[in-house]
Amino acid sequence: MDEDVAFLDTFKDDVLDDFLSRGWYRSLSVGCMFTEDNVTINGVTYPAYWIRYDVASMVLSSSQRRLMNRVRKKYSIDYEPFRIDHELEQLFVQYKKVATFLNENSLKYIFGSDTHTFNTEVIKIRDKNELIAAGLFDKGNNSISGVMNFYDPDYRKYSLGKYLVLEKVSYCLKAGIEYYYPGNIVPGIHKLDYKLFINKNAIEVYDITAGTWIPYLEWKAHYLSSQKYIDKGNAKRFNIFRRYFQLCFESIMFKGRNN
Repeated sequence: MDEDVAFLDTFKDDVLDDFLSRGWYRSLSVGCMFTEDNVTINGVTYPAYWIRYDVASMVLSSSQRRLMNRVRKKYSIDYEPFRIDHELEQLFVQYKKVATFLNENSLKYIFGSDTHTFNTEVIKIRDKNELIAAGLFDKGNNSISGVMNFYDPDYRKYSLGKYLVLEKVSYCLKAGIEYYYPGNIVPGIHKLDYKLFINKNAIEVYDITAGTWIPYLEWKAHYLSSQKYIDKGNAKRFNIFRRYFQLCFESIMFKGRNN
């Protein structure tokens, strides 16, 4: 399977929970949900794996708690329903200057006029009256799904992107949310590894073939083991081809000397 797409009037409450639990994720620009088991980056196709955090199993590290305390003491944090406005657009434009991986130039372009298909909240971080960071997430009944985070590059040293991920976890803990879905990971594409930074012991990976979630560390051991086998097989095939072409070259050279 490469990709499947689902269109409904709304993806909220139990409906969102159900789709997320089966390895589906939100498509930002179309207002639908999709699932896939590979992605293409710069013309190269890689296997992709959906992950989620079992919130009850999460334990924040001392450094993560310090980061949260530091940001909360210095700035104000508010939650509100997501609506695109001038303030958010201006912040996104600033973030786009350093987020070179983003192709879209505005939130309006990403989300269009659709603000009703999903129940989306935005976390806003302010330095006095100035908006300096925002984090979006979709709400179900027993799960949330991270949508995007962006911040003012002038505040980069305060790790506001990581803070917003931790703030979403904090929301889950307070609201009794069971699962937090941050998206997918792609082995070898390290720019997506930030989704793993909270607590690897609490991560589950979706096995799209079996339709079940397995612990990340168990999946990783299996994946690395199978990848090692694949790499050995590739190396063996490479050596065979190399020896084949070497013999061909030697045969040509031998014939040339005899002629």
